[in-house]
Amino acid sequence: MNFISRDGAQGISVSSSGTVTVATQYGSRTIAKADVISASVMKEGRTSIKSNRGSQLGRAVVGGALLGPLGAVAGAATGSKTQTEEITSITLRVLTRGSSPYEDIVFYSGSAKPESELTHEVRAANNALSRILSAIG
Repeated sequence: MNFISRDGAQGISVSSSGTVTVATQYGSRTIAKADVISASVMKEGRTSIKSNRGSQLGRAVVGGALLGPLGAVAGAATGSKTQTEEITSITLRVLTRGSSPYEDIVFYSGSAKPESELTHEVRAANNALSRILSAIG
């Protein structure tokens, strides 16, 4: 089974016998099933949290009216918040025995995007991971 990054610069192939071949811009490397220690998908990114100021103000007024100054502070703290997670990179890392301890295959690297916009890359990285883990398992 073959998996290729969106830009076509990197790829990984897992044979039915469990041999893993990694191709990058620096060349290719074939790793025997016995030399694969583990594999994992790494997602890097950032989380943004936005507060609704109108909601905070309204809750502060109600809290203050009911419980005084302490209620106003508590009411403002309970305002609605929206959390957004954005991904800047998706990498499949294969840990190996030998002179090179790992191989990284980058499925996405770029500007921050919501995971919902990167379903192709997330699915490809997870499928490659699943195939490697079942081959070495």
